Amino acid sequence: MNRLIMTLLLFSLLLSSCGGGKQVPSRFYILEYPALEDGFVQDRDGDLLPGLVQVETPVLGQAYLTHQIALREGSHAIRYFSFNEWAVRPDQALEEILRQYLSKHPLFTEGLAGRSAGEAGYRLETFVFRLEVGREQNDFVASLDMELVLTDTASGRVVASREASHRERLAQRDLNLFARAVSEAFVLELDRFAAQLLQESPGGE
Repeated sequence: MNRLIMTLLLFSLLLSSCGGGKQVPSRFYILEYPALEDGFVQDRDGDLLPGLVQVETPVLGQAYLTHQIALREGSHAIRYFSFNEWAVRPDQALEEILRQYLSKHPLFTEGLAGRSAGEAGYRLETFVFRLEVGREQNDFVASLDMELVLTDTASGRVVASREASHRERLAQRDLNLFARAVSEAFVLELDRFAAQLLQESPGGE
């Protein structure tokens, strides 16, 4: 009996040792609307555009359309962090930021259409070409390249568009700072696009 107990004990110790060292816990990050709007959303004048707008889910490059966070390692080389991921896929998180912004700061007289296609007079599309962490010497750099396009759905005419490219060196090698920097840059460019729209509207200056 003692020999059997000893055998079982040795077997269990062997199994536990095969598990390797201490497992590294995963961390999850989210792109979300800034808690404070100071410095991102400006007061402005101008007539709202008449009608309803359909907000499309942002279109991301295939390399970024994932829960994995991309790290640029060369001109044409990226890798993904192993234990750091997006809690919500970036296309879905950015769509939520768009909807929050337009709910807080309306640009259209009838507001937002539902998530399904309807009879909206306008369609707002977002294209994200780059969403990644870069490196400059020993520092992390947040990179966001994007374009916003507003189209008249009846005619197919592009009413307005804006391209933007952001690079921000982070104070620390911290992916929480990266997620915050991208969120703030996205809202900043959305606000600049909104100001452009209102300025070009019939009631704008």
